Amino acid sequence: MAEHCARFTADYDNKYRSDRSAFHIHQRAYTMTVVTEAVAFVEALINEFFVDIHDSHADRYDSLGQETLKRIREYWTVAGSGNNVSILTKYEMARSLCGHGTYNQGCDANIQLGLV
Repeated sequence: MAEHCARFTADYDNKYRSDRSAFHIHQRAYTMTVVTEAVAFVEALINEFFVDIHDSHADRYDSLGQETLKRIREYWTVAGSGNNVSILTKYEMARSLCGHGTYNQGCDANIQLGLV
């Protein structure tokens, strides 16, 4: 959905490039959808990462090592399954627990997400 709406947003940008002052409700809706869908995807990805490891469905994460997996399980237990934790905090904790340090806000988010 996000990719679909991103294409529509780009189409609107190209179509109405000369009329920048105009308010285009469809473009706004597509843009908000892109952002909302992307945020929902990232949160689901981070939650799935923690849940899989916490519930010992972590075969694909074995390369992180048993000590790291143990720390992640302990964090997720204390965090109460992440219900009261922000997406960025979960992301930072995933990076930190995997030994990558905290999120660098001055860096490209795509590169940062690729490191987890």
